[in-house]
Amino acid sequence: MVFTQGTQFQGLGARRGASLYESLQNLTGELHQRAPQAIRDDRLLALPRFSLPLVHEERGQELFAELLFQAVKQRVWP
Repeated sequence: MVFTQGTQFQGLGARRGASLYESLQNLTGELHQRAPQAIRDDRLLALPRFSLPLVHEERGQELFAELLFQAVKQRVWP
């Protein structure tokens, strides 16, 4: 999942938080309850923005998340 400052979280209803971070925490908690078998790595929530060589800065985290997803899918990441 990738979210931006423009993400609204309207589908959370009453669980929508007062901040983007709180809404994201509420959403990930809800998803974890519904799909406890899903792999979840909260370290990405605490990381500052970073850049990858040859990747536009705005897509850095999105691409990094996709690379992690592919690594898990191919069983090369624990």
